[in-house]
Amino acid sequence: MSAQVLEGIERLLGLTWIRQLADDLRVYAANRRGQVPRGVTTEAIRELEKEVAALERRIQEVEERLHAIAADLVGAEAERDSLTRELAGYGTGTRAQLEELIKERADQEKAYEAARAELFRIAEMDLPLALSGRALRDRVADRLARERRREQWLAAAADGRERVERVVQVIDANLGALIPPLLPSQDQAVRAAVRRALDQLWYPPPEDAAEGFRHGHARGPVREQVRARLDQAASVTVETVAALLDAMARSAAALRKINTAIQATEITAPQLEEKRRRITELNMLVRKLTEEQGEQRNFVASRRADLEQKRKELGRFTAQLDQSARPARLAKRAEEVAAMLNDLIAEAWPMQAQAVAGAMTDAIRAMAHRNDYLNRVEIGEDGQVRLLAPNGRNLREFDLSAGEKQIFTQALFAAIARVSGRVFPLVIDTPLGRLDEEHRLNVLRHLAERDGQVILISTNTEVVNGYLDAIRHRVLKAYRIENRTDGDLGISWPVEGYFLGQGF
Repeated sequence: MSAQVLEGIERLLGLTWIRQLADDLRVYAANRRGQVPRGVTTEAIRELEKEVAALERRIQEVEERLHAIAADLVGAEAERDSLTRELAGYGTGTRAQLEELIKERADQEKAYEAARAELFRIAEMDLPLALSGRALRDRVADRLARERRREQWLAAAADGRERVERVVQVIDANLGALIPPLLPSQDQAVRAAVRRALDQLWYPPPEDAAEGFRHGHARGPVREQVRARLDQAASVTVETVAALLDAMARSAAALRKINTAIQATEITAPQLEEKRRRITELNMLVRKLTEEQGEQRNFVASRRADLEQKRKELGRFTAQLDQSARPARLAKRAEEVAAMLNDLIAEAWPMQAQAVAGAMTDAIRAMAHRNDYLNRVEIGEDGQVRLLAPNGRNLREFDLSAGEKQIFTQALFAAIARVSGRVFPLVIDTPLGRLDEEHRLNVLRHLAERDGQVILISTNTEVVNGYLDAIRHRVLKAYRIENRTDGDLGISWPVEGYFLGQGF
């Protein structure tokens, strides 16, 4: 569902078009900079543009691979679930035992991979900084703060020098009115004395400013990102790593025990052996795809930071060009607007995702026959949805039933409609086939309360009797689909009315 959630929220916000606009603006900026006369600075910008373009292409390739992985995971998990259900036809004892073992193994594999992915993330992102020690991190943070103060002081001094020149110009304009007039040497001495006196307004530098720039690569927003990373590394402790390793060890031990039990299970039906073999292959495929998905997501996360840093560096280089040249000014403005659009996307996504998660929580509670097993819904930056129980466990780590998955989908539709504030029709085919009695009534009542037209395509055993009575006050029209076969051709057509004995 992560791909559907991500696409739904992005299209709801129009982020797809905003992202395309930002990309087009950067292409436009590159074209405009190409019109600037060649020079040392221009060559540096072009070289940096090549690096940015290469990073963007690589990230796009990885994101396309992530979409393909998501599709492959859906297919593999669906086939695995289907084969697991088919095992029911091979004997009660064998089927129940094997299903339980397979589900337990899937749960343990998910727990192992979750701990492993978190351990890899910490090892790649936070652990090196955590191992450097608090004293060193505090010294680096203090040094960055002092360099920021020096940067502010230099900026103020540079601005002050421009003001000094304006004061000298005013004095120079009034020196000519002196009687008797000053000698040329006296005139120069007066201006020099004024400059020296005014320069003392910004000297000496503040005591809390650094004597120089030791971290010249960390300026402006990049410096604040470095300080944030140092603070984040402080939260990683020996207990954090030990807990993850302990969780992996427990899951690995449980997996060995479960695999031994599965191998020891007597299977008499040849077809069951084939299905077991296929389920094993699918489990390996799911595990491989999940690992690759985690690696690719980590790659995108790290390379996006590099890309943003290079884009900012490109913006700084662009600002150094001759601002009197129209192509340079247009390129700089396009880069600034593109950067603003990227910031807008980064700020808009979490707010909208939080709103959709809240609406999904309300919808699931309204449709589920139990409202105490779900605490809240969370949506991550990559569209991953977590259904959190009151004890903090993610219910999606377990195999959801077909009915629970259907309620999840209905809740997503309802949340998108509620947050968007738009009214649109909804067509649902056999809406109750996988639901128990209480779920059926809750889902029907939920559908009857939504704004907009709802078309239910039902069999003669679904929306009938008490289920039909629950929504009868909202039913505007009923049709029955008739069909006949003429040779190899099947023909279907609607007839007004409903199933016999249902009051239509």
